[in-house]
Amino acid sequence: MGVSVSVMRLEGVRVPSAVVADFVDEMAMSGLVHDYPAGAGGSCVPFTQRKALGLLDRYVERRSLSPEGREEIENWLASLPWEGGWLKTLPSDADEADDERDEERDEEEEEWDEDEGLDPRNGGRIELYFDW
Repeated sequence: MGVSVSVMRLEGVRVPSAVVADFVDEMAMSGLVHDYPAGAGGSCVPFTQRKALGLLDRYVERRSLSPEGREEIENWLASLPWEGGWLKTLPSDADEADDERDEERDEEEEEWDEDEGLDPRNGGRIELYFDW
């Protein structure tokens, strides 16, 4: 078994509104659902752009959020410092219409290997620290 070491630097991120704050709660909870380590007061959760947008789509549908609310959240997501940048349009896959395949893809994207680099089909990636 190999061991790798990384340096984490925390940079606070402004949450501009209650609409975005509610979605941030959703992002934090998604980490708990997928069993990312959580301490007494926080958790680190990795996202690819595709995974974040998929979570946003499901959130918008469940909450019947207005197009303006969705746009506000997406603009906030795009403003974050994504490794590899934020793509205006993600490449589509032939299977993209199949929701089950999208969920499987989300699970596959949850972890990434630093040595493998970015997968351009999924957009940039970011690991967010949620502190509560």
